[in-house]
Amino acid sequence: MNQGPKEEIEIERSLRPYFEMLEAKYSKVTIGEWRELVGRTATAICEKPEQYLEKRIVIGHHTAQVILEAFNDFAIKLEA
Repeated sequence: MNQGPKEEIEIERSLRPYFEMLEAKYSKVTIGEWRELVGRTATAICEKPEQYLEKRIVIGHHTAQVILEAFNDFAIKLEA
């Protein structure tokens, strides 16, 4: 199943707790350590989305792409 705009919004909403945790870490570690943590977190969620995303979200063909784009957008906004 391909994700549409509604599913993408649900995935991004489900990622908010992880973004909040990463934002809290931002000022406590070096930028390199923070980027590594963001990458590890995104990878873990992409590898097992059913473990990290809300149960009502249907895991589809493009779930990993949506997750990676959301993490990339988050990191760009925070570092700006």
